[in-house]
Amino acid sequence: MIDLTRREPAHFEAHAPEGFRKAFAGRCVLEGANDRLDDRFHRCFVLDDMVFPLVFKHQGPTYDITVLEGDTLLVRASGLFGSWNRHHVPAPGEEPRLPVRPDPEEEEEDNEDPKSGGEGNYDNAPPIYFTLRLRTLLAAGQVYPHEEGSFGEADIPLPLRFSRLRSKRAPQPAVTFRPARSPIADPEPAALEGRFVPIQLGNDLYAPPREVAFPTTEAGDLVITASRLEGAFRLAVKQREPQRDVLSCALRVADADGDLWEAESLFTPEVFLEYLVDLERSTWAVLETEDEESRQAFQKPLLLTGVRDTLDDHGRRLFMVGKSALVVVTFDAQRPTYDVAEGLLVRVSGLSGRLYPADGDRDYVAIDVSKHTPDEQLLPPIVFPVHPRELIFRNTTFCVDEGFWHDNDLPIPLVFRRVPGNGTAQEDVVFRASPTTS
Repeated sequence: MIDLTRREPAHFEAHAPEGFRKAFAGRCVLEGANDRLDDRFHRCFVLDDMVFPLVFKHQGPTYDITVLEGDTLLVRASGLFGSWNRHHVPAPGEEPRLPVRPDPEEEEEDNEDPKSGGEGNYDNAPPIYFTLRLRTLLAAGQVYPHEEGSFGEADIPLPLRFSRLRSKRAPQPAVTFRPARSPIADPEPAALEGRFVPIQLGNDLYAPPREVAFPTTEAGDLVITASRLEGAFRLAVKQREPQRDVLSCALRVADADGDLWEAESLFTPEVFLEYLVDLERSTWAVLETEDEESRQAFQKPLLLTGVRDTLDDHGRRLFMVGKSALVVVTFDAQRPTYDVAEGLLVRVSGLSGRLYPADGDRDYVAIDVSKHTPDEQLLPPIVFPVHPRELIFRNTTFCVDEGFWHDNDLPIPLVFRRVPGNGTAQEDVVFRASPTTS
């Protein structure tokens, strides 16, 4: 729902662009998908001119999805319940209007209609609209059925598998069927910078294992059915580029014979921004200056340092950092850098913007706009975690001639190749040769 890489933020229905509302007048590709959110953790995020503290307790939202344009989908989330209040942060070029009420109990009863864009106090939230790339769904093959009416979830996503249909469309010369798995061209050696860190990837504790087959540089697949896959990953900078660096995440696993296999995922640093505000995560992003544990983590040897990025779509972002501050940043020639510590803690430094102190609870969050500054200031570093699978299987960049093609629309499957050395044998990791064809 909240993704800082998107120029168009999420909106309550009353504030959504007219095109968003009209899009659902047509055909939906998915209607009435139900969810259950009940980890009891308290989130806090910004929608339009509101701060929305939301507790995942007995939440049962439903989702509708339609096509907005091209490969961009539009999602409508309905049925969330909570409280939300105005943050009073001034728009660009404006000054804050003071004083701001310190607490809703000190005012007369709020008669605004939440459905019309007003505040909410223990109310059913209006529908929330947000965009979603089709690639996000195509790459999300982590849920699988294992019993009637029951599903498991795995850390290892299932690569796309195509089935032939009877209908026909216009031919595409770049799309061909290959009757047997032939060796895939050996990719460039993985970046050697950095060190391997042990990792365990697994399935849902209550679900049986499933078979996941990855292509290899040999004539066959590396087939993984392990409930708990033991391996190691290594982060590195693949290439320094003027606007943003190309990053690498290598995954190394041992098969049933103890032979080592390695695959490399390539991507750019926007992945870190995608997860700075993550409503699925039961932890907050924090200011490094206010969190001793974060400061200590970045005093130890790091997995990545000084990763460069450029943010220049001219869009304005508002987001909460922990419970202590609302941050306003305009992506106008911003040149942040990222460092990654053990435990995949990410630190983003070098952002300029405004920081407004916040204070509140699950019902009301007051933003202190009296701290408004005429000019943007250098913000303290912001620290947040990223799950390893979001980097290991990211793989949205690939080599082209002397450079790289970024932000690929289709998920690119990992390709494993044998590497020298031996590891602890895992009987549920085997190389399966392709059947020969005459």
